[in-house]
Amino acid sequence: MINALKPLGGGAFGSVYKAIDPVTCEPVAVKVLDPSSCSNQKNFAFRLQQEVTMQEMCCPHPNVCQLRQVSTTASSSAIIMDFSDTTLRHVRDLVLSEEELRCVMSQLLLGVHHIHSLGIIHRDINPRNILLDHAGTVRIADFGLAGRATPDMWLGDSPDRVVTENYRPPDMLIGASATE
Repeated sequence: MINALKPLGGGAFGSVYKAIDPVTCEPVAVKVLDPSSCSNQKNFAFRLQQEVTMQEMCCPHPNVCQLRQVSTTASSSAIIMDFSDTTLRHVRDLVLSEEELRCVMSQLLLGVHHIHSLGIIHRDINPRNILLDHAGTVRIADFGLAGRATPDMWLGDSPDRVVTENYRPPDMLIGASATE
């Protein structure tokens, strides 16, 4: 049993905590999913399975957060992942050198390229979901909105495909479709 130690953040579907793996004694991140975030239990089970499947398909890769375990009880579900020290959101006020920025962007693009090469679209790349560890390794996390790319997925008007509004493509912000 992993006991959460410190809250790290939260979102629409749950909260993330830092914990210690009792077997390895290593820090881990535990994403506790809130079943009430979905309209019914069937939707919650589907969303959990979808997130786990997408993340498992993308691992192992050095720039994708590694899934360790999934724990489900009658009242909650948790996804246990590798721990990273911070997110890009928390380091945005730091002044990074051009070399450091290149390193971060290179790793981020390698991770995105890997995910896309598997036919998966993340749909929520934003500073909160880009993790950084003490060694400077960048990892993409939170596959809760990820899905398989299909030829018709961008047809029509569906700006909710990318949840974090500030990171939506400009065409979605003005209401244009991808085919215009």
